[in-house]
Amino acid sequence: MLEINRIYLDVGRNFRANPWQVFRTIALPGAVPHIMSGIKLGFGLGLMLIAIAEMIGSKSGLGYMIWNAWELLSVEQMYVGLIVIAILGYGISLLLNEIERKLIPWK
Repeated sequence: MLEINRIYLDVGRNFRANPWQVFRTIALPGAVPHIMSGIKLGFGLGLMLIAIAEMIGSKSGLGYMIWNAWELLSVEQMYVGLIVIAILGYGISLLLNEIERKLIPWK
């Protein structure tokens, strides 16, 4: 409620909105942009952490492939893995931006 403009809460109070109506029509729409930012950051961080976890404790996956190629000095294979992770991250980012555009047309 701290990020929501005070005028919107005053309008809700003037129209005698109950707490559920204030939440549904004022608070939730005001919080959705911040929620989407958190989801985007979470997906980006999650992708990096999955790759790192595969580098450390796995015997398969892109992270393992990158780490194994680095140890064997197979630079081409290492860059293929890095480019695939970058394309995955870019694709997820485009998808989340499209979802955000549909969910939050007022942003």
